[in-house]
Amino acid sequence: MSMPLSQETYHKLREFIYTKSGLSFSDGKKYLLEGRLTPRLNAVHCRTFEDYFNYIRFDPGREKELIQLLNSVTTNETFFFRDISQMDCFRKVILPQVIKAREHARAIRIWSAGCSSGEEPFTLAMIVAEEFSSLMNWDVQILATDLSDKVLQASGKGVYGPYAVRNIPPAYLQKYFTATEGQFLVGPTLKKYVKYSRLNLFDPLHMRSMKDIDVILCRNVLIYFDQEVRKKIVS
Repeated sequence: MSMPLSQETYHKLREFIYTKSGLSFSDGKKYLLEGRLTPRLNAVHCRTFEDYFNYIRFDPGREKELIQLLNSVTTNETFFFRDISQMDCFRKVILPQVIKAREHARAIRIWSAGCSSGEEPFTLAMIVAEEFSSLMNWDVQILATDLSDKVLQASGKGVYGPYAVRNIPPAYLQKYFTATEGQFLVGPTLKKYVKYSRLNLFDPLHMRSMKDIDVILCRNVLIYFDQEVRKKIVS
């Protein structure tokens, strides 16, 4: 069993996480960080959180562990058709404007930044497939990125429980998913639109690779950053 997380080490850990990812933990979130990181201490055989802090800074395996650390501290609560008004705006206002502007190229690139386990990009894919049949012969790409490779792996499998799909219109659920043993599997019609990759929004070098995007959805990731980091990411 690991030793409790001291206030001093908590400050050092949260500053380290902030500099690597932009994720911010307030003074009252020590219990949250302690709970999420305790399994990582056990995994790398660290007795204390101070030992773990030194491990992720100096150990030869620190880069690999950093990925596991960020997997542990990211929040991935989401579901299909979250924020209905946002999706209605995308369907009724934004996408028609983009289609008109990109008619000559017949190509659209949509970016779901902070895609978590894939519910948002697959929601976008459903809207594109169902509402805009004229796009069938277009090159439509939905770029799904997240800091956590763990949730990206889950996204690629495309398997969801009843809670995640509860807001999907029944006709869409029947058309684009296969139900099996209480789970719902995303079909190939939606999967063909979505391309996954790991991306740290706080990394300016990797952010430069995101070019020629027509629509960016990032509300559900920006809520986890403070104002300074939000400004940096948006710029």
